[in-house]
Amino acid sequence: MAELGNTRRVYIVTGEGGTYTVLKGEQNNSVNRSSESIDISDKDTGAWGSTMAGKKSLTVDVTVYADNTEQKVFLDAFYKDQTVKVFIGKLGDGNTPVEGEAFDAVITSISDTNDAGAVATRSMSLASKGAPTVYPQA
Repeated sequence: MAELGNTRRVYIVTGEGGTYTVLKGEQNNSVNRSSESIDISDKDTGAWGSTMAGKKSLTVDVTVYADNTEQKVFLDAFYKDQTVKVFIGKLGDGNTPVEGEAFDAVITSISDTNDAGAVATRSMSLASKGAPTVYPQA
């Protein structure tokens, strides 16, 4: 069944037990999961090549109204070359992940847009450092 895009949110994860803090002012997010393609063609594959999956990556782009509350964690991590624990998806009762991915993120870009007569927005790009934890877990 189709669902609205506002059910999947970006959260900052802090603490030992995992406290999930929603990124306030979120306008949209997009998640890209990709894998390198490795050519494994040989003389027996004929006219069609053959490939296998290589290294995987997970990237997230998120746009928010600019403020320096939770977003300051991302700004600080960017300037200090640190990672941030992130969850993107849906939380259930007790603020526990129901569906989505949790991962350590490297902040690859932060861009602010400050148009006259409009609310300032901030776009941030995150890349996973290592494999994510996928929910629901098998």
